[in-house]
Parts: sequence; structure tokens; C-alpha cells
Amino acid sequence: MFSKALFKQSCKANGLMWMIITLAVCFMLSCVMLISGKSDIGEVKDSIKTTIIEATIESNMKKESISTYEISINGVNYFDEAFVSEFYTSASNSNNQAIYGETYTTLIAGGEDSTTAKTKAFQNAFVKPAYEAAVADLTAYAYKYALAVDSTYTSDTAEAKIIYNVMMFAVNPNGALNDNYVSYGDKAPEEFILNLSSYLEADCTQIVLGNTSTKAKEYLSSDERIGWEHNRAENATAVLIAYNTTSEEAVKATVESLSDYGVTLKSYDEFGFTYDKVKDISYTATLTYQERLDYEMSKLTDAEKTTATIQEIKSNLGLDIAGSFLDSLPTQVSDAISEIGAMDLYGLIVGSIFFKMAGLLLPIIYIIMVSNNLIVGQVDTGSMAYILSTSTKRREVTFTQSVFLIGSIAAMFVLTTLTSVICYFIADVDTTLTVGKLFIINLGAFLVLFAISGINFFTSCYYDRSKKSMALGGGLSMFFLVATMLGLFGSHVIPSVIRIGALNYFNYVSIISLFDVVNVLDGGYMWIWKLLILVVIGMVGYVCGAIKFRKKDLPL
Repeated sequence: MFSKALFKQSCKANGLMWMIITLAVCFMLSCVMLISGKSDIGEVKDSIKTTIIEATIESNMKKESISTYEISINGVNYFDEAFVSEFYTSASNSNNQAIYGETYTTLIAGGEDSTTAKTKAFQNAFVKPAYEAAVADLTAYAYKYALAVDSTYTSDTAEAKIIYNVMMFAVNPNGALNDNYVSYGDKAPEEFILNLSSYLEADCTQIVLGNTSTKAKEYLSSDERIGWEHNRAENATAVLIAYNTTSEEAVKATVESLSDYGVTLKSYDEFGFTYDKVKDISYTATLTYQERLDYEMSKLTDAEKTTATIQEIKSNLGLDIAGSFLDSLPTQVSDAISEIGAMDLYGLIVGSIFFKMAGLLLPIIYIIMVSNNLIVGQVDTGSMAYILSTSTKRREVTFTQSVFLIGSIAAMFVLTTLTSVICYFIADVDTTLTVGKLFIINLGAFLVLFAISGINFFTSCYYDRSKKSMALGGGLSMFFLVATMLGLFGSHVIPSVIRIGALNYFNYVSIISLFDVVNVLDGGYMWIWKLLILVVIGMVGYVCGAIKFRKKDLPL
């Protein structure tokens, strides 16, 4: 089955070509891996990725801030109106008026001065009941607000509770949540009704006397109070967002969600999203949002201020203010930038460009030349008749020559594997490419050449003239390589902005496409059955070629 003499003859005849091509391939591989590893391409990609991630995180902070601010300002506005309304009811209540008198008398009898007694009696008889009623009103309003957002929400759903908590945090009635502000690293806000006190007392005096007074209600619609409400909601929102974003649990959750992009706790800390920075981002976003909303609303007539129009304005402002720089770019451009940021460019260069294309060129030329030299070349020159005139059988010829061809390709890729592993450790690049994946990629490249060698071996055995064998076998081999090169520009390894989709059809007519480098780099397993197809193609080529050679009539 195996002829040592014929094997030595093949080694002698083709050894120099093998050595030159192997050295050339290993040299090119070293240059590709080391130069691309030491170039700025990784830094550029990392910069793009970091910019995208940072911009996306900041954009999400702004979106969350605007959403939270909308809840806060609605709660603040409602509580202001509800409290004043409840206060008027409280001040008109004869029982509360009687309580005021009794409390005042008791305090005076206890040694309090008149001013202090009036203030305490006023708070106890009128303000306290109004506060309690307004808080109850706000609770009901919060769940009503939640229903308007989603009719499936109930008071027990987490979303409804969040809306309620946000409103209560902004209002902070009677300083009930002061400790929360302090624990979050901020100071407690001023008492909610502090600026209303003088108006409330004036109105209460008139109501007790039987007169009508609405100074407090009128004050609510003043620019001063509206500005105060906005500032109150903006500050509360900034504190909440800053705490919720920078808490240990939130940071861990964010890092985990970004782990696919290579974000770690250390790299996230380098973004600098501290409590103060996040608070500033949030406050600026809500302040800008409110100012621009006021401006847009000022341009509308009363007839134009419909719910749908206002909602559209708010939605557009939210997208404009909270959108990242990628959102402002055309979709194709932003998608391309995102793709580049997420790409493993080093793995792409080594795997898809070298091992799947550039690194196959010289070995394919070697296969075309050697496969023809081994069988049809000798038939064409007449030396095959001399070999077969000895005790060497046709089966020995095909088996020995196929062993030489396959063995020489295997030896070539043993050296490329060693070269790639050494260069991998020297380059020391941040990449998804690993030593294990390098072994698989080298194996894949070998199996591609195994399949192509099977085709060329078959044509070498089939034809009696070298020109015919090289025309078909060599032509197909070069077609596969060129088709793969063209198909690359239509594949998903190329950013969409420069991708030419129609060229992807070339991938369907090349057996090299069965070498799925992308799937290997992604850690998938689809590449296994594709490589098995290459094994079958190669084996069929060798077996059919051997059978054809044994049965055909050789020219004398």
C-alpha cells in the first residue's frame, strides 16, 4: 500500500517548494499577528467601545431622570393644590376652630408667649389635619397616575409603588424622609409649606372671621412658587437617580449587563460616574427639559394645548435631551460605529482575513502544483509508465502520493500553529481569541486545504494532461479563494456602513465559507458540522481519484 521509494521521490521533488511556501506563510502570519497586535487598532477600537458605552450609560441616566422628574413634578404640583384645598376645608371647620381656641388657651396657661402659642395652635388645629388629608389625597393620586401609565397596575405592583415613592420623596411631607436624603449624601430639603405659611395664616384669619381669602391659592400660580416646585422636583430627582445609580447593588447590576462588552468593576469605575457627577447629569437634564418645555408651551395657543400635543412635545424633548450622540447620527452610521466598538478587530484580522484568505493563497498554489506533479504530471511526461513497470501498483501510487500531499499540508499547519501561538503570547492583545481558538482556526484552515487538495488530487487522477487538471482543479481552487474574498465584503464581519450585501452571495459558492471563523471566535459550535463537510469533500476527492486512476487506461 505504501511505497517508501515513491514517497522519498515526492519529498525530493517537492520539498524545496514546501519549505519556501511554509516559511513564507509563517513569516506573513508573524507579521500580521505582531504588527496588528502592536498597532493602535486595538486602542482605537477600545476608545470607540468606551465612548459608546459611556454615552449609552449617560443617555440612560438622562432618560431615567426625565421620567422620574415627570413623576416628581406631577406629585409636587398635585400636593401643593391638594394641601391648600384641604387647608381651606380645615380652616372652615368649626371643630378645628374650636381646637385652635382650646390649644391656644392651654399653651398660654402653660406659660407660652402669645406668638408661639398662636403658631403651635395654628399648626395643630389647621395645618396638621390638612397635611394628613393631602398626603392621603397624594397616595390616591399616585395610584391613579400609575393606572394612567398602565391600566394593569394596582396598588400592589412594584411600578405603582415606585411612582408613589418618587412622589413622596419629592414632597417629603413634614420632613418624613429627611433621613433618606442625609443617608444618600445630601442635605434635607426645606419644609414643603414653609413659603406658604404667611399666606395660609392670612387666609385662615379671614376664614375664621367669616370672610373669603385665597392668597395661598393665588400664590401657587405665581412664577415664584412654580419655580420653587420645579427646583424641588429637579433636586429630588437628581438625589434619587444619583443614589439609585451609584449604589453598590446598582453598579454590580450595570456591570453585569455590560459584561458582554468587556466591562468590569474596574473599567466601570474609570468612567467616573460618582454620586456628584450623576447628580449633576440628572439635574442638568431635568433643568434643561423643564426650561425647553416651558418655552415650547409658551408658543402654543390655549386651543393647541391638547393632551396629545403636550405629550408629543414631551416625547420629542426627551429624545432630544436624553439621546446619546449615536442617536443623533443616521441609523446606518450609528449602527456601524456600534459594530466597530463591539468587534474583535484583532480576531477578525487574524482569523477571517489571514487564515481564511491571505494565508491560504500560497498553500493553495502549493496544492495545485504538487497534486499535479504527483499524478498527472508524471502521466503526462511518461514517468508514470516507468514507475508502474516496476513492482509498484497503482494503489500504492495513489495511496503514497495522497499520504505525501496530506502529510505535507499537515506539517505546514503544525508549523503555522506553533508560530501563531508564539506570536499570540508575544502580542499580548485584549481579544476574544484564545490559544484554544487558535488551534481550532489552524485546524479549520488545514481542513479547507484538505478539501481543496482532495479536489485537485481527483482532477490529477482523472485527466491525462496537466493543463486540463490544473485548469479544472486549479481554476476551482482559485475561484473558491476569490469568491471568499469578495464574499467578505458582504458578510457580517464588515461594518454595515461599508458592507455590500449583494457580495454575500459569493459566500454560498465557496467551500471556504464552511470554515466559520466568526462562530469559532464567538464560542459557538456550528463550525463543527461545517468542518465535517470539508472532511467529507476531501475524502471523497481522494477516494474517487484513487478509484479512477486504478481503472483508467494510461497513455503509452
